[in-house]
Amino acid sequence: MRDAVEFQKRGLPTVTICHDAFEVAARSQAVAMGYAGMPLVAIRQAQPGDDRDAFRDRAEKALPAIVAALADPSPRTA
Repeated sequence: MRDAVEFQKRGLPTVTICHDAFEVAARSQAVAMGYAGMPLVAIRQAQPGDDRDAFRDRAEKALPAIVAALADPSPRTA
């Protein structure tokens, strides 16, 4: 999250991608750094037995949210 905030401060569109297990922590850190609106896409954490198709499926499902966040010029600060 810290890197994403630094990029955002420099005017670079940024999206943080994390496992769903870390979503609350990532959002809390963004708020603490004054960037409550920082785009974040949480992807379900891998499960035992997941294969390449499962990973590809999660990535494909996340892609629209990632693109939308990068295309949104809204301010990200609190």
